[in-house]
Amino acid sequence: MDKVKITCFGIGCRIAIGKFCIEDWEKLHGAAKIFNSQLSEAIFDPAYCLELSDRKFKTWFDFGNSLKLTGLLQHYQSSIEIRINGKKQLKILPIDLTGDNLLFPLYQISVADMGSIHPSDETLTIVEKEIGTVANYLFETENFLIDNLHFTLNTISVRQDLNYSLLTNLNYSGRDLISKKSDTVIKERFVLAP
Repeated sequence: MDKVKITCFGIGCRIAIGKFCIEDWEKLHGAAKIFNSQLSEAIFDPAYCLELSDRKFKTWFDFGNSLKLTGLLQHYQSSIEIRINGKKQLKILPIDLTGDNLLFPLYQISVADMGSIHPSDETLTIVEKEIGTVANYLFETENFLIDNLHFTLNTISVRQDLNYSLLTNLNYSGRDLISKKSDTVIKERFVLAP
């Protein structure tokens, strides 16, 4: 029985996109004015969510009522390490997953294009980048084969000049793997709003 540990290191990214009716949009801006700041600044303040008095908004990520994505960013600083029974077996760069410069693919992947976000008057796009151990997956299998490991990538364009490709899911032999823990520090976060 092989004990497998897959660790995703590097740059993680969380994206939340929310679309709101005019009434809710005015509430969001009204609560930001209490903090004497713009909505794009107030949204990351934990007290802001308390000010809204709406139980569905506990953190900024809860504003993603239209779309939420979390994963390892395809970035030169990111990597995926696979250990079997405590021994390092393989290191994969997320950039190599798609195999754009190869004759044939090395890994089982699927890519879902989430499209482009077209900001409207009542739309929030919130992006947070973090650095560290983005995800840890632990599982046991009879005999680990890399061919049974399936990677899911999601691509999204949040603005004309901001395109992201995220590793959002790992699946082994038809079973979704659940991340056990992460250990990251926030590197950057911003809000795109009209």
